[in-house]
Amino acid sequence: MNLDYRIEFDIAGLIFDFLILLIVKKLYGYTSKNNRRFKTFLIVCIFSGILDIITAYTFSNAAFIPGILNFLLNYFYLSTAFFTAYLVHEYLICVLQYESKLCTILRKGFVYLFIAVFSVNLIFAILHQLDILNFVLIFDFKDRTYNKGPLFYLNFALPSYYLFHSGFLFFFKGKLFTQKQRYLCASIFAFPLIAVIIQVLMPEYLMTFFSYSAFTFVILFSLETPDFQQLKYLRENLEKEVKRQTAVAYDRQLKIQKLSIEIVETLAQAIDEKDEYTNGHSRRVSEYSVLLANEMCWPSEKIEQLRVSALLHDVGKIGIPDNILLKPGRLTDDEYEIIKSHAAKGGKILQNVSSLPIAAETANYHHERFDGKGYPKGLKGTEIPEYARIVSIADAYDAMNSRRVYRDALPREEIRRRLEEGKGSQFDPCYLDVFLILFDKGIV
Repeated sequence: MNLDYRIEFDIAGLIFDFLILLIVKKLYGYTSKNNRRFKTFLIVCIFSGILDIITAYTFSNAAFIPGILNFLLNYFYLSTAFFTAYLVHEYLICVLQYESKLCTILRKGFVYLFIAVFSVNLIFAILHQLDILNFVLIFDFKDRTYNKGPLFYLNFALPSYYLFHSGFLFFFKGKLFTQKQRYLCASIFAFPLIAVIIQVLMPEYLMTFFSYSAFTFVILFSLETPDFQQLKYLRENLEKEVKRQTAVAYDRQLKIQKLSIEIVETLAQAIDEKDEYTNGHSRRVSEYSVLLANEMCWPSEKIEQLRVSALLHDVGKIGIPDNILLKPGRLTDDEYEIIKSHAAKGGKILQNVSSLPIAAETANYHHERFDGKGYPKGLKGTEIPEYARIVSIADAYDAMNSRRVYRDALPREEIRRRLEEGKGSQFDPCYLDVFLILFDKGIV
């Protein structure tokens, strides 16, 4: 076999790439996007190295090799060299994460342009080799000699852009890189230049492919893993990232809570506005309940649950006919029974609100009495949920303190007397004592 080139460096490069494939597979696997990108780059590198060795032989023995075979082998070798350069840069951009939108458009635009030109060129060149067409775009091997087409120098456009863009990043963003990343960017310039210098000094050696193989060693061993940037970022900025994500989640939660409260308040207002004499009743009951809970030093989360539950305590009135609910005169016994059903209706309406189950209990039991003579279940004492016991006091107070069609609001002395009379019978004595403290201080 007559070779004009020495291929020791290319063979060493192939061995390097095979070893790196095995190392990455063993240590890190190929489950992530970056690692799969790195694997693709290595496979293209290996294929390019094999074609480099083969074309070195076919070019050196052109007299004995069919021209079209020589052309196709060199064509595919130069294509793999182009895609190797593309994958190197694509991988670097992926892990460094500093590319602008314009650069992305340019880079991908070059790729699509090259794919189009290479595809058209392949057709033209094959027709040229077969003496069907006397025109080529980039290159061919007519009569076993190397020929350049009119678009030959386009072959250097994308690699030149890679080099320029990498240099741009390194120059303007270098302070943002870690020391290892600086080594990585510097190697983009160093290895091709070193390969060119060695190739000039020792023209008998093939060096182009070996520079890519050496470059992959820099990527692999100067960094933790092919996913180094993401891992390093997470490790060094974990606390900052957790705080940022927590703030985002908290802000989202506040927005959802605000929307939920606005919906609840709108619903409560819609219920109250059915009767001009009860307008604002649900809101006031909620406010009184919260004042009582604050006086007892309840935790804020529990107070918020009480506030929302109190807003919805009369939601069952939606199911009461207006001719009964808004009747100006005295109710009949049957009509009173229908009115009383609003508590059970409210509990049924709210029973599917899984995020706030206490709301259904509050609506269902806020008319229960401490002595067991209330409705709808006749619960007694602490059998009545504590939220309902508080809302019961606030509800009764607001009813006495509000004007009705058949009477004005009761005097404060009368309200206090009636509240005292209900202590231990209608109302929980402990909660009532706290409420009376607020009443006497003028807080309610």
